[in-house]
Amino acid sequence: MLAIIGCIILLNGCGRAEVEASRAALSGNAPSGIVSIDYCADQMLLKLVDRSRIVGVSREVELDREFSVPRAMGLPRVRPDIESILKVNPSIVVKSYGGGPMLDAQLQKAGIKVVQLGYAATLADIGPQAMTTARALEAEAAGRDMTARLDSQLEVPAQQGKPPSLLYVTPGGVTSGPGSMIDDMIRASGFRNYETRAGWHNLPLEALTRDKPDAVLMAFFDNPAHDQDAWSSARHPLVRQILRDVPRLEVSGASVSCSNWMAGDVVEKLGALRRDLGRRSL
Repeated sequence: MLAIIGCIILLNGCGRAEVEASRAALSGNAPSGIVSIDYCADQMLLKLVDRSRIVGVSREVELDREFSVPRAMGLPRVRPDIESILKVNPSIVVKSYGGGPMLDAQLQKAGIKVVQLGYAATLADIGPQAMTTARALEAEAAGRDMTARLDSQLEVPAQQGKPPSLLYVTPGGVTSGPGSMIDDMIRASGFRNYETRAGWHNLPLEALTRDKPDAVLMAFFDNPAHDQDAWSSARHPLVRQILRDVPRLEVSGASVSCSNWMAGDVVEKLGALRRDLGRRSL
């Protein structure tokens, strides 16, 4: 038994066939099911795959209380290391950023398939990336449903005149300009981004004294950790006044963290806010 455990956990001096045989002997069962080992992989797995095929999710799943937690109730929590993964004896591991530099090689040696999530830099990338993952997980029907809904959410009706401005605000006092997924979502919903500088920046306090945005998008304020940002520019009296007085949409951090189908939900909600602004101006 000690030899078996050593071969599995250390994966040192054992060939692939020996490792596969050892872990099957230790568990008493052939490898089966799928496990996810990080926050973004949890979201994708829980969206695409039937619960009966999932044998574990990451410990980070607890950070997404809106979507992932209700769907992961009762599932084992797994650390992103070979020892923890082998305990649930999966045939497939889904990952985005989780795991150390040696993990992929260790999983391959143990005969476990690795499904690496791709990176979606724009809204147009989300559907193809999701379908690639869905095919790898033998969940193409769910992938097609996901992408069809996303496509419908991104069909925001055009409007006449200059689009209203929208400022993205986080608890850390950071906003985002052109060249980001946030900017993509803002433009897709019919707004123009208040922040015109490319990339990520601190909130433009000086500009805000001269010109307030027409609307605000707030994200990550659902995380209790944001209370630690006592010195953030998001707590500046001017910003707090804007957050009180300007129409706003607050979304969970989970909906904008992983550049997946949840972006469609945000675009849909922003589109409704933009249409409401249009009715107010009549």
